[in-house]
Amino acid sequence: MARTQATRRRVLRGCGALGVVGLAGCANRSTDATTDADFPPGLTADGLEDPAALLEAHRRALPETSFTGSFEYRYRDSVKDTEATTTVDSFDIRADPAADRVVRTRHGTVPGYDRDRVVYVNGEYRATNRPAPLTHDGATAVIDDSLESIENWMLDPIDEYEGTRATDTGPVHEYRLSETTAFEASEGVPVPDAFPGSNPAGTGRILVDEAGRIRRYRTTQRGQFEAISSVIDLDITFGQFGRTEVAEPKRVDPVGADGHRTLDAGTKIELALRDYSWLGVEPAEIRGFDDPTLVLAAGKPYEVSVTGVGRAHDFEIRDAKGDVVDTTDGTSLEFVASEAMTSYRSNSIDVGGEVVVR
Repeated sequence: MARTQATRRRVLRGCGALGVVGLAGCANRSTDATTDADFPPGLTADGLEDPAALLEAHRRALPETSFTGSFEYRYRDSVKDTEATTTVDSFDIRADPAADRVVRTRHGTVPGYDRDRVVYVNGEYRATNRPAPLTHDGATAVIDDSLESIENWMLDPIDEYEGTRATDTGPVHEYRLSETTAFEASEGVPVPDAFPGSNPAGTGRILVDEAGRIRRYRTTQRGQFEAISSVIDLDITFGQFGRTEVAEPKRVDPVGADGHRTLDAGTKIELALRDYSWLGVEPAEIRGFDDPTLVLAAGKPYEVSVTGVGRAHDFEIRDAKGDVVDTTDGTSLEFVASEAMTSYRSNSIDVGGEVVVR
């Protein structure tokens, strides 16, 4: 990405990992713009002089206290009178790193899966409503994983230092963000730089406290190419430092040591065979996921119903050697889960998923 630098403008360059540890947002702030505050490492009234030093300060300060946060990344494009908005990612998080406790709610941005995805960790106890295995081994892992969403985010130039502001958790430095000189692609989503000759423009604010915690990062960036207009909105706010309590949310189930949840006995499972995968249809825990893992209770009954892609197929449950344990040449199969079951397949297309029985 090409960037410019002037006397009063310093670009946030070379610190793509800044997003990984959390761009922390602001608390309520007063209108006092003259509050004295020390600059954290790497930051001056002229802008960001040492990105690595600020990043290191942020990494040290963030886990020293509990906090809440939210992240929303939206992309909009319009052609003439047609406009489409996509929420690329959105989540809320409450964390108490010292207690190894965190809850994260990632909102329904997965195609075909409209439920919020919740992860809760309290020491060795872990719970979730997700069908996929929960692999996080502690609160720090959940925090890092959550904030990887902004790892590759564009980094905007700090255009002007606007002084300090008083907040209920201490003073913060405020900087104005100007337009970037280019856009970058993020997670496969096209942004204005994908259009040759686009002219980006944008505004935003970043607030940083004395410890180096980036309290708020908010920007809107626009690009225009011929008749296509594109807008990216990014809003990250973290606060309630030292005052956040983390409790187990409702409608989550504990997972075993392998990170899996177990489907209730008698559950009716519906799968749709496609050209490249089995698509989970029912229950809600697997809806919208390709080749979902089926976690079953040993000795308990289940039923699988299947639909195909216009061709004959058998649904097969296999053991670790690949031998068929149970199968149907129809559209449904009633069976009792046994520990010999390790996978399910289609005999017409080589696709399938894992079966875990415990």
